[in-house]
Amino acid sequence: MIASLAILFAIGCKKDAPVPVEEGCYSFGVSTSPLGFQYSYPQYLYREPVFNPQNSDEIIYVREDKLNQSSTELRKRRISSGTDVPLVSDVWGIPDWHTNGWILLRRTDNQIWKIKSDGDSLTQLTFAGINIGPRWNSTGDKFVYASGNQTIVASSVGTPIDTISDFFMYYGDWSPDDTKLCSVVNTPNGEGLGSYDLTSGVTSIVATVPEGEFIGQAGWQSSQTIYWVTRKGFYKTDISTLVTIRIRPSCDSRYWWSFQFSGDGQKMIWERADSRLSGSDLNTIFQENKLFLLNVDGSGETPIDLP
Repeated sequence: MIASLAILFAIGCKKDAPVPVEEGCYSFGVSTSPLGFQYSYPQYLYREPVFNPQNSDEIIYVREDKLNQSSTELRKRRISSGTDVPLVSDVWGIPDWHTNGWILLRRTDNQIWKIKSDGDSLTQLTFAGINIGPRWNSTGDKFVYASGNQTIVASSVGTPIDTISDFFMYYGDWSPDDTKLCSVVNTPNGEGLGSYDLTSGVTSIVATVPEGEFIGQAGWQSSQTIYWVTRKGFYKTDISTLVTIRIRPSCDSRYWWSFQFSGDGQKMIWERADSRLSGSDLNTIFQENKLFLLNVDGSGETPIDLP
């Protein structure tokens, strides 16, 4: 039996019964405990999944061990066979796997590293600051990441090539032709989805974010389409027409978070957090983070069983 771990999280002082909202979604109300709701978890949370860009039957993901001080490791899994092996420990954030066989990752030291997909040749690429969100370009000779309040373009060995001071790429992405970046941006009305042209240096606002929400991740599905996610759901935006469609909804008890496309752009793999009230007094929220395969239109939801 997998053990659970409880931690405290204060969010209220009055209890109401859960109110159904939509499938998988309901309100927790507020807690009767003076400490607020407690959160409990299974031993493992499964996070930040990424496809092998040349084989959609193979993925990498981050496994967080809640019973071991939330330690993490990057693991590789063959979906059809269930073969599952560790690659490296102390990983945090979304990795990126290139067809050149190298995986970019951020470790818990806040530095960017790379490792071969067989677990060999772990190599440190940055050595100072707080660095997040590394992403390869299409050819694998450059990568981009956020550092401080700037975006850095670096060579494949980590040598800085360019610094972009007016566009902060927080878990964003290169366009397929490497001419643009996408990420969350600040607008006069709050957060928005921005597309940054690397040639002209111009940022275009292509979507606005629901009030009170923030973009957790954005990624190009094609040269004209960007997918992005908030706690209210995941969306796609056509950058030519500026039309945005919500593909799947989220809520506090079920929300989609990190994602990536298969190499052919027809499938997605997602991390989803599902929560429910537990305990006799309904003052505990039990949360699981699991991985799912979906079609790009949000259909065909298939869970991935993980150890």
